[in-house]
Amino acid sequence: MINIYRSCYFKLSALLLLLLLSVKLNAATYYVSSSGDDSRSAQTAQNINTPWKTLSRVSQISSSLQPGDQILFKRGEVFTGTLTISASGSAGNPIVFGAYGDGNLPEITGFVTLSGWQLKSGNVWEATVPGGLSYLNTVTVNGAAKTVGRYPNVTAANQGYLTYDSFNTNVSITDSKLAGQNWTGGQIVMRKTRWIIDRSEISSQNGTTINYNSASGYWGAKGYGYFIQNHPSALDIEGEWYYKNGKLGIYKRFSKHQHK
Repeated sequence: MINIYRSCYFKLSALLLLLLLSVKLNAATYYVSSSGDDSRSAQTAQNINTPWKTLSRVSQISSSLQPGDQILFKRGEVFTGTLTISASGSAGNPIVFGAYGDGNLPEITGFVTLSGWQLKSGNVWEATVPGGLSYLNTVTVNGAAKTVGRYPNVTAANQGYLTYDSFNTNVSITDSKLAGQNWTGGQIVMRKTRWIIDRSEISSQNGTTINYNSASGYWGAKGYGYFIQNHPSALDIEGEWYYKNGKLGIYKRFSKHQHK
């Protein structure tokens, strides 16, 4: 009986080993390189010499990934965009994202480096942002994060807040001290209660009244504060920026020894 038991045990172990080997053999490895081609099939991209090119191509096939599959990005390269994965591995057999080749680890980033800057006015320069983004979260210059331009500056009186005299539900405010600059196209950031700060697009301005498009159900409150941001005229500090209609504007002073 002992011999039979051992025989069955060995047969079972061999069967499990074959099953595990089968899973490993069926797993696919896909290659991605900035010199690749997204028009290639999934089968072709499993050859190290014929990789895909972008994160979006990987996202397209992510739902078909199986436990044990690998997606390898070429070392020393930068991949820009969003990676969306809609499949999952299993315990002990994950879907693996890794690297191949030599050099530094590959970098996946949402940042893009802009070029083609054009002088818009004064010290404000503009460049086109690829991809048709609806909004920007972060802008860096030489690795340092910069803030969206605002009026008044945060260093101004009242911690950079203006005060509105009256409001019309949640569609407009009136500030008798507001004069001169028209802020249409910018954003108004309003404190409506002690715990609510809303941001809305300014649709128009009539004298001292600012009209805005609000998705919030909160009304204004007399005596609370606001400031304007994301408008070219709010830029007056090095590195401040705005983003509108696919254009990034940034405030940059060049010395007479510097060029575009």
